[in-house]
Amino acid sequence: MILTTPRNRMSFAPLALILGATSFFVMMVAHRSPAQDRPAATPAQLAAQRLGWAFETLKSVELRTHFDIIPAKVDPQQPPAYDAVEEYYIETAIGQRKCDSRYLKSGMVVNRLAHFSDGTKCADANYSKDNLEQEVSVVIKRQYAMEDRSERMERPKPLQLLYVGREPLHKALPKSTYLGDGQALDRTCDRFLFSQVRWEIPQDQVFYLDKATAIPLKVESYKDQAAREAKKPLWVWTAESLDKAQEHFLPLKSTTVAFGEDSQPFLTWNFRVQSIEFDKDFPASTFWPALGPGVHVLDTIANKRYEVPGAPARPPAVEPQATKTSQPQSVEAIPPSDWSSVISAVTFVLGAAILVAGGVLWLRRR
Repeated sequence: MILTTPRNRMSFAPLALILGATSFFVMMVAHRSPAQDRPAATPAQLAAQRLGWAFETLKSVELRTHFDIIPAKVDPQQPPAYDAVEEYYIETAIGQRKCDSRYLKSGMVVNRLAHFSDGTKCADANYSKDNLEQEVSVVIKRQYAMEDRSERMERPKPLQLLYVGREPLHKALPKSTYLGDGQALDRTCDRFLFSQVRWEIPQDQVFYLDKATAIPLKVESYKDQAAREAKKPLWVWTAESLDKAQEHFLPLKSTTVAFGEDSQPFLTWNFRVQSIEFDKDFPASTFWPALGPGVHVLDTIANKRYEVPGAPARPPAVEPQATKTSQPQSVEAIPPSDWSSVISAVTFVLGAAILVAGGVLWLRRR
């Protein structure tokens, strides 16, 4: 028989301590949550979560924008038909959209075009030069604005850059290539490469997403990998501010610079969001042309054309007035075109926009 002396009892203490610790470790492992076994989220996953939370629950967005178009050189013999555009844009979560664009020359409105979608079909409307409130002709079709020409979403900046082609940015991020950190607006960003995005010219697009908010602060577009390596962009969009509107972060001031084949800038757009509101309600009539008396209609879905019965309204006997444009008011909180497509916009002749009989191709570029 072994006597249990005080010395013998103390010799068992280390063993008891080891057994107790082992039991505690086994118990803790058995009760680990699934989240503890998951690897850390990647930069793409973190950015997608932030963007999805911020924008997937929106009911609607309404904004007014103004952008100036500044060519590097102007031919005195062929001056641009307009030098600025004002856009009034609305979009709802059920697919309704409207963009009313007024083209300005030296502060005067010289033409007006509008695009509509009621969620199932779309329409383009052209307005009288003598009375910019009077529709002249309407084309009914299946695709919104120029979205039948490429996968580029027709939205004003900066909303356009919340998409990669037709896909929302937060859903496209898992398919991107992470390029590491970058800087934009003096803020640290995560850079993501989206290869050969199908705009009018397929292009590689590099998004700089703010680490804190995941909002795009810079986007670089390149023809291909060779152009990226040579640092020869087609265009570069850069945020000039990061603002907060109704708890949502967006850059309300930004600039796009387009580059020619010689890699020199040849066209600049200065974008300013004048107002933006979220989650408003709009009547269904907002998203379809008025189709007043005398309007010529070309319905490409029903394959017919007709004129709305009645006499068109007479133009007002007043001189056109210069529009008053206000500067965007941003609260400091802390998506352009490829160069070849831009040429079409510079040479766009506004007078050719009037649709008759068979209609004409609508050429408008943001």
